Amino acid sequence: MFKNMSKQKLFTKIAILILIVAGIYIYSSRSYKPSSTDPVVIALPTLGFPPRNLLVEGFKQGMEELGYREGIEVIYRDHELIRPNPAGLEEARNLIKSYIDENVDLIFVSTNTGAKIALEETEAANKAIPIIALDLLDPVESGLVQSYKSSGNNLIGIAEERIDSIGKLLNTLVRIAPEAQTLGVLTDGFIIPSDVAPAKEFLRVLKEQVGVFGLELIEYKTTVPPGPELEGELARVLDGIQEKEVDAWIHIPGHFIPTQQVLANEMTQRANIPFALPAAIEINPETGELAGLFSYGAGFRKKGRQGAVLADKIFRGSQPSEIPVEFPEKYDLVINLKIAEEIGFIIPQEILEITDRVIK
Repeated sequence: MFKNMSKQKLFTKIAILILIVAGIYIYSSRSYKPSSTDPVVIALPTLGFPPRNLLVEGFKQGMEELGYREGIEVIYRDHELIRPNPAGLEEARNLIKSYIDENVDLIFVSTNTGAKIALEETEAANKAIPIIALDLLDPVESGLVQSYKSSGNNLIGIAEERIDSIGKLLNTLVRIAPEAQTLGVLTDGFIIPSDVAPAKEFLRVLKEQVGVFGLELIEYKTTVPPGPELEGELARVLDGIQEKEVDAWIHIPGHFIPTQQVLANEMTQRANIPFALPAAIEINPETGELAGLFSYGAGFRKKGRQGAVLADKIFRGSQPSEIPVEFPEKYDLVINLKIAEEIGFIIPQEILEITDRVIK
């Protein structure tokens, strides 16, 4: 009997020891414990695309939640935003070269353009510094990664497929406005045609998708070149759109006039038609509110926090090629009931029930 009691005590001690070890492991896994006293150095995105600031805010928040305190466990290399024009792209390339020369621990970019530059320059320098991109679009098709399972290089990130994201936006639109048959949009002359901006690819996929949802795309174009006269041309085109000329309106990201979404929103309110936006970054600068009836897209702050988890995996020893490319964890539906009331539009109850944020 005493022998059995000794065995029981031994098993009890072993069980307690296992629980203690497991507890230590769980606790240590919650926060970063650097292998040295030196903090990790992360170069932040430089190209001035609209989502950049939101991505960085979410990323920093996520890093802090994981135990990376700024100035202690992590140092951020930041730079004033660079406009994505030819001169700006060259400046961004030179800046990334300087980060590579510095041997930063991670290069954080936002879009395909930044990822492409960082990949080219790290390869040229023969330095496999990890690159994280949090707003990738069709990375396999664009040749940035070999597959979603493995990039095959030093790039990791969060990606969306344009067909999927635009399809979800249009599906939401027809659920909100089932009677809509025509969809207005500003295209040639108003959107940036370069591959650097998202507009070109967005428009291509939009043209492919509208028919799937029973909609006809009505394009509004201009031949006025970018410059001081374009803003007046934009106002002229929008002022000329009459009520019932189109049934709904959609916004394409990547435009020359920074306040294009605000002017388009004013037109849609005058014409009493729903205005759909692909993400809640298109706001009225004066009010900070969504410039449209609704938006549906991946939240950029959430993508930033999701990206922090990927960065943590790198700092714990994983290779970028071992980490699958991820998709946004969630798409957010934002409804502006103020605008709905102004244009006399009733949002179906089944839509309100699945809305992530309502502006009242």
